[in-house]
Amino acid sequence: MRLGGTVNFPKPSKRKRGYIAEQTQFKPQTDPKTHDLNGLTTKLREATANGEDKMGDAMGSSERVDLEAEIAICKANEGGWHQAMKRIFGHLFAKGWKAGRVTEFLTKAGAIPDGLDADYAELLAWYVAKQPDIADRASEFEPIETPDPHPEEAWSPTLPPGLVGDLAQYGADIGYVEAPVAALAGALIAASTLCGNQAVVAMPRGPVALNLYALVLAPSGKGKDTVRRVIAHALDAADMADTSARPASNAAFHKHLNDADGTAYLFMDEFGHMLKFAASTAGGHQQGVLTFATELFGMALGVLARRAYSSQKPMEKVEKPYVTVAALSVAQPVVDALSSKHVIDGTLNRYLTFIEAGGRNIDEAAKPMSGDLQKKCANLAQASWAKAKLTHKGGKAATINEGTRTFWAIVPTEAAKDRLLAFRSACEAHQKSAGDLEGLWVRSYELAVRVAGVVAMGCYDGKSLNPEMTADHAEWATDLVERLTRQTCALVADELADSETERDAKKMLKFIRDVISKPRKGKWHDQNKQGVAPHSQLVKHFARIEKWRRDQIIESLIESDDITRGKFYTDAEISKASVSYRPT
Repeated sequence: MRLGGTVNFPKPSKRKRGYIAEQTQFKPQTDPKTHDLNGLTTKLREATANGEDKMGDAMGSSERVDLEAEIAICKANEGGWHQAMKRIFGHLFAKGWKAGRVTEFLTKAGAIPDGLDADYAELLAWYVAKQPDIADRASEFEPIETPDPHPEEAWSPTLPPGLVGDLAQYGADIGYVEAPVAALAGALIAASTLCGNQAVVAMPRGPVALNLYALVLAPSGKGKDTVRRVIAHALDAADMADTSARPASNAAFHKHLNDADGTAYLFMDEFGHMLKFAASTAGGHQQGVLTFATELFGMALGVLARRAYSSQKPMEKVEKPYVTVAALSVAQPVVDALSSKHVIDGTLNRYLTFIEAGGRNIDEAAKPMSGDLQKKCANLAQASWAKAKLTHKGGKAATINEGTRTFWAIVPTEAAKDRLLAFRSACEAHQKSAGDLEGLWVRSYELAVRVAGVVAMGCYDGKSLNPEMTADHAEWATDLVERLTRQTCALVADELADSETERDAKKMLKFIRDVISKPRKGKWHDQNKQGVAPHSQLVKHFARIEKWRRDQIIESLIESDDITRGKFYTDAEISKASVSYRPT
């Protein structure tokens, strides 16, 4: 006990531990509480048995502190600063705060007056030394200021020369929204369909067909329809609308190829949902059509054998079955439906996957396809299909034989061959380093040759015996395919899984990373901006997942050291903590 109003001068040993000279305060109580000895003894036994008040007033109490009052004492600095600060330490450290967070908060609150920085540092060091576990606590997150993300620039692809570039520009002009990527995808599929099953690229290891499969992923109302319109208008201009097919079964698909001289353009909307049903045992006809299309990708140089789908539906063989595909979907259903099997068995690597972000709405009236562009579409179809081209008036065109089937040769220049073969080596290197995504690079070289061949056909002017593929055609094609393959790898890498639980775990981890790297406006913006995702945010976003499974996924992410869990305090609610998560 000390007399109120006198000054306490701590001895040297106490000053080393952080004590400073302070005036003793006298606080009169008009209605003091009284206790008899038996009552005090009983309360002391109960508190000791319950493990309460372990540190006592000397270290500060987490239950009996009026934080605002203690901060006011520190700000006034009229005596009692030392003891008030210890009580604040006890209160905040008991809640799991780390030393850095405590200092930041007290500095903002003005509880460390000018001239007391050194005294505060000594006191804090002494306090932490008394409780070594404080420095190692992981139950509270330090805020991490996340900078406002810069908007990502939409990819505006460079267009190739010839018909493909012209059709892509036409697609951009007629779209309801700015969708240059979708327009390019439509142009490639349109030109590929116009080429038909008559021409191939003459490469050193054998001929390569020109049929292309494209998967266009875009948000709803952001340009997917541009793909369909470009292809439909191009086929109408060349009088090839009858090649368009939407078969309900394998038998219908086979029949269409029989009736259309072996050529079919297959349009598949809502591809993500189709892929999901195809992967289930209840896939039915959808599973059959998708499997059939996958099988036909590599059969353009061969024969589709005669098949008997039933005793009433025998289908004759089809020479050189040539199928092009335009598949459209919102991105997430495709990612949700994918499993490692689709990558390994080659379903996805047959497709050029275009990701369209979609731009502003276009209010101007669309112009019809020009007569010149219509003529170019018709000329490409005629050049590809005319048998007379094989015996040109200037001589005999170069051809390639596959069994009894003869194809018109697209002849690459030496520089074009070198560019394509260099890309093949690069793809082989990517396969070795891609891990589970190795399969996505397996067909990239072949796709680049096909794309370059289609571009070369689109530049053919009919003046030479054979179309020529230049180094520029090859370079544009390899750059495009490499970019698309990298985008596809990035799209599926974080969510590729073989079970629903594994997929949901990857989605949850990706969601936590995304909301922290790009904080979203709304209720949790401040927490996201400071580097955490609150538990309540996960509950709302993943409400479709049962609670027990959601909790199980969170625990698995913590055990695998993908995320850490802790308490997070905001400056506005220092007495309340939200359970939050942060990626490691």
